Amino acid sequence: MAEVKLRALGLREVDFGDYDRYLTALTADGRRIEILCKNARRGKKQNPAARQFCYSEFILYERGGKYTLREAGLVHSFFPLTQDIERYALACYLAELASALATPDEDSPALCVLLLHALRALESGGREPTLVKAAFEWRVMAESGYAPDLSGCGVCGRGDRTAARVFFRPRGYCGGRRVRGAGGGL
Repeated sequence: MAEVKLRALGLREVDFGDYDRYLTALTADGRRIEILCKNARRGKKQNPAARQFCYSEFILYERGGKYTLREAGLVHSFFPLTQDIERYALACYLAELASALATPDEDSPALCVLLLHALRALESGGREPTLVKAAFEWRVMAESGYAPDLSGCGVCGRGDRTAARVFFRPRGYCGGRRVRGAGGGL
């Protein structure tokens, strides 16, 4: 068994058997891994660093692509997010989105950085949760190659290429004559 040392953020935990737990984590280089935490729910063996929303430094045994926890040291806990149901629900959504986009085979370091920044913004309470959600989704889409083209109307292509700001209309198009003729003015 090879020993691996890495930093990761706990995204999801699933209890397994009487005392064990599986932790889905996002590594600092943006890979999703599953960690088996043996005896994680047994009295003195509980490790608060191997939990959901804890950014920790892990020492793991790796064998055949599977990881088993040997030791974990807490770097930062986002536990205060669990005290507010709205922020906790949003943090769970962001973690689920990151988990869906991360793969065990491909590095995406920006994903981990974006998630950590979003969780810190939620934790501090300095930003509106809906703004944090929108900013995270926008940046993650761009990092994944799905950035929207804001240079013009999505239907007719008309746009002001010199404008410094972009405005979103409720129906998602410019409302021009060409759009209405194409069925976009319904």
